[in-house]
Amino acid sequence: MGQISATPLPDEHFFRPTFRLRKTGTGPIPCSAAQLHILTLLEHEKEQQMLIAAAVNNLAARLGTDAPVAEMPKDISIPLTTVPEVEEFEEWLKDSRNSQAKQNMISSLGAVGGQNTKRVSWNILSRLYSDAVAKQINWKGVNGKKCFKEMLTRSLLIRAVRKNQSSTNAADSEIDSYAIRWFNLAPDRGGGRKERSRVKEALTEVNSDPRSIVAVTFFH
Repeated sequence: MGQISATPLPDEHFFRPTFRLRKTGTGPIPCSAAQLHILTLLEHEKEQQMLIAAAVNNLAARLGTDAPVAEMPKDISIPLTTVPEVEEFEEWLKDSRNSQAKQNMISSLGAVGGQNTKRVSWNILSRLYSDAVAKQINWKGVNGKKCFKEMLTRSLLIRAVRKNQSSTNAADSEIDSYAIRWFNLAPDRGGGRKERSRVKEALTEVNSDPRSIVAVTFFH
């Protein structure tokens, strides 16, 4: 019986892979010239994919743990506690020299926690305004209050909310609606609702018993 020759065929080539799947061996793979070209291209593609995956994993790790968080501007103190401070902040936002500081503020506020657009919006507003000054602001500026709709802080809020992963795709109108509600609820925060309830109960008592008017006067 004749022996099979191990001599390569005239058009036979050998592909030596760098990447192997499971137990497929490590030796060269006999192939034609066309197959060698295809396998070489696939090998190069695999190498590029691995490099990209490594870069993505490195970026994800930095964003999750080591990515630097932008600091708030040193010349801005929040929450704002008075109407004059609110007005000064609006002037600060107008100044083009503060553009980089504004970007840092947006990034910093965007890192505020919240599981959805509503909570992110409300948490950012709580960082910007104290309850006392929030009572002096509403959406349209009616009843002598500051008009949030026309403030530059409104644009700052929208951009900061979209910086948060929980609300990246939030629409302007959605963020506006949560801002309107937040300002409307300002009188109820910080014990405001409880205080009004006590006053209402006292007034009810006055209506039912005029002799209690002295107590109500003392209460106020």
